[in-house]
Formats: sequence, C-alpha cells, structure tokens
Amino acid sequence: MSSLLLSLPSRPFLRNLALKCHHTLRMFSSSTTTNPYLMYRLTHYGSSFDDINVTSNIHYFDPVKEDEVIVRDKAFPMELRNTSLVGMSHGWGVFNVESDEHKALYVSDYCNPCGSKSNPKVIPLHPMGQPNITQKRIITNAGMTYSPDQSKHFVVAANCLGLEINFFRPCGKPEYSGSGGFKTQSHYFDQSKVMYSKRDEKFYTPSVGGHFLAFWDSCFEEIMTF
Repeated sequence: MSSLLLSLPSRPFLRNLALKCHHTLRMFSSSTTTNPYLMYRLTHYGSSFDDINVTSNIHYFDPVKEDEVIVRDKAFPMELRNTSLVGMSHGWGVFNVESDEHKALYVSDYCNPCGSKSNPKVIPLHPMGQPNITQKRIITNAGMTYSPDQSKHFVVAANCLGLEINFFRPCGKPEYSGSGGFKTQSHYFDQSKVMYSKRDEKFYTPSVGGHFLAFWDSCFEEIMTF
C-alpha cells in the first residue's frame, strides 16, 4: 500500500513549489524495452493537485545493474490525480478511481521509465458500477495480457477481495468486458492475486495455501476451479 506525506515548506524550496508529496510504495514490473525494475518512490511537485503543471520524480531500482534510476520532471496526468495504483504489468500501471457512484480503472505508462515524460498515455476503462451489498470491490491487484503498445486487443483483469474478478477490454466498452465469480468459498481467495500466463494464454488466481486454482482464458469464457 502507499503512504502519503504532505509538506508545505515555509520558504522557497525546490523551484518555489508549495506542494511536495511523497508516495512510498513497492511495485515490480518489466517491459519489452526495460530490464525488470522496482518502482519504490514517487515525489510530486506543484502548487496544488489542481495545478495542471504538477510534475513527478519517480525512483526505480534496477536489479540487473544494481543501481538506482530516477526519472525527473515527469508530467503527472490529471486523470491519475485522485487514483491509487493497484498493479503493474508490462511496464504499465493500473490505477483505480472510486466515487460514490462507481469504481473505474485507467491504464497508463506514467510509471514506465521509458514512457513519455511530457505526455504519458492514459487509457480509461469502463466503470465497474456499484458493488452489491456483499461485495465492496476492494481491488487487491491487476494483471494484463499485453501492454497497449504491443496490442490494441489487450485485456485487463482486476482481482477484487472475495468473490469477484473483473475483466476489461480496450476503449472502455462494457459489451466487450465482463466479470466472473469464484466457485469456492470466498475466504479461500481473500488474499489472492491474479496473474497472466503468456504461454497458456490464461489468467490464473491461486487460493491462499494453494489448494485451489481459478483460471480464465483471455476471452474470460472459461471459469474453472480445482
């Protein structure tokens, strides 16, 4: 999870910006253009989060080179200002935004060290709608078949706490998306994570303890548990 610290300096500091915001997090990913990397810190600079010119310094650790990499002055997209990062896959982040009416996701290369500094790509996915009374739709993590740079037919799977997993296709069209439920008792999957196997072309979600395994194909037509 990320922690948020706000510091409002009383004197000019870091280009006289009034807002200095730190996120401490741990997200590991890789892409076709980078080594595997650990993103562990974000620092935002700007007059306020409503300022269109808020920028970020993003800190990475490259385990291959055993060295720190810092991408400085990266534009912080407005769409991601009130979101939380729930997963990374193929160098792209999956961001969750929640309101009183719905929960929705974005995918973005904002966190990719090789992504555009001045204009990160942000792709919206359709809202998940209101959860039912037994499902708060707390997203535990997310996985992706391919990055949007690799294929426009990418699929995103968002794993929710308990009984539900949601699938999204490009352009945020509800008719090309869907959701599925686990066939076992919900407590087996309370802390489960979703991952994608390129070899098998399936999403997998193991239960706590590894006693059950749920999987779906990339068209989310198969739902099996054993």
